[in-house]
Amino acid sequence: MLSYKRLVAAQDILEFQRSYVSISGHFVPVSFLKSAQTIGFFSRGELVGGYVFNDSHELRSLGIVPGSVQRQILKSLNPSAQFSAANDTFAHNPSEVCCVWTSKFHRNCVNTFTSLLHIFVTCFRSSSSLIVCATSSMNHFERNFKFFTEKILYDGAAAVEGTSLERVLIFQLHKRSLLFRLPIFLVLRCWTDFFRQSVTKPMPILKAPR
Repeated sequence: MLSYKRLVAAQDILEFQRSYVSISGHFVPVSFLKSAQTIGFFSRGELVGGYVFNDSHELRSLGIVPGSVQRQILKSLNPSAQFSAANDTFAHNPSEVCCVWTSKFHRNCVNTFTSLLHIFVTCFRSSSSLIVCATSSMNHFERNFKFFTEKILYDGAAAVEGTSLERVLIFQLHKRSLLFRLPIFLVLRCWTDFFRQSVTKPMPILKAPR
């Protein structure tokens, strides 16, 4: 089972950055990882995954969508807020989960569930009731996150040059919905994985008694 901790040391932050860029193909600046809560997943002392929880006033996810839809997303997230032309954002933005990744050698039912549980506990501890999540078509967490999606804010091509991201999915969820969706997800996901393994597992060869 994986262990989790917040990354503070410069060496750990750089290792997270290198691993995430290598897997996702999308660059993330070290300054952002230091300012936000960067959480690492560890297996026997080795960094094998992680995520970033950002509760600042700037949503990093909007930087990878076309500029024409950025303000529309902000307005739909916070329709009653007053727009500020000075910083091109809204006050009281929701919190954000992004830069989620896991090594392909540690993607199983137990690790997926415990990782999602850690992410959602972090969300519960935040002051925001609304959470924005961003993932991509290259991220195996996408199909898991979709189970908790309440509203899709953007589903389309990435508007970033020099990235291998094919498609970006940004959606919102409320903390209250996690309470009843998480147990259901655990049952369905584990049952699906068990059934898949049972189907693909070769049948034993029976030998006739002599």
